[in-house]
Amino acid sequence: MGSVLSGRRGYHDGRPFVTDLPRVSTQRGQVDIAREGRPLLQIDGAHAIVWWQGVEFCTSATQQPRYLGGHQNFLTCPGCGKPRVTLYIRHSKLLCQPCAGLRYPSQMMNRRQRQVVRADRIRSRLGWPPGVLRGWGHRPARMTWRRFYSLIAELAEIEHWLLPEVADWAERAARAVSASRPNRGSANATRGLQASPRGILGR
Repeated sequence: MGSVLSGRRGYHDGRPFVTDLPRVSTQRGQVDIAREGRPLLQIDGAHAIVWWQGVEFCTSATQQPRYLGGHQNFLTCPGCGKPRVTLYIRHSKLLCQPCAGLRYPSQMMNRRQRQVVRADRIRSRLGWPPGVLRGWGHRPARMTWRRFYSLIAELAEIEHWLLPEVADWAERAARAVSASRPNRGSANATRGLQASPRGILGR
């Protein structure tokens, strides 16, 4: 009997996940930051340099304007030549996710599992503990009411879809527990027959 997250795991072909390999990313403009256990990325104009375990990788970098202002940095994948936000190091090469043949963890999840993860991420943004059966909390101090109501509406939609799934899992769990328990009346009668067969037959 599995948990509410159990289900079809998907096709396992031996490819690693994107979380298994060292990577560099320009997301949210976080560049020139050295983190323990992660490669160092430095962007200088149209050139990008990545250092990892004494090896230097070079590629080009581009900038594109954001919709709400500012610019977003992109790294050119040496494999396909396309601009990417994230590049990974595999087989001593700097490659994007398709060129490196990597999978996302969500590809191994069914719809129920993806919705649970999605709900927990929203609750994390709101500063609430994870769990679809937990109650709602308060609006974070620095979050706008518009953003708060948007996340609440998204979370309510997910929980509305998940509640029948949770109820079905609880019902299956109760049936499994009930089936695993022995019938005490039958067990006691059997033990009485085995202990004193003459007394039973003499009645």
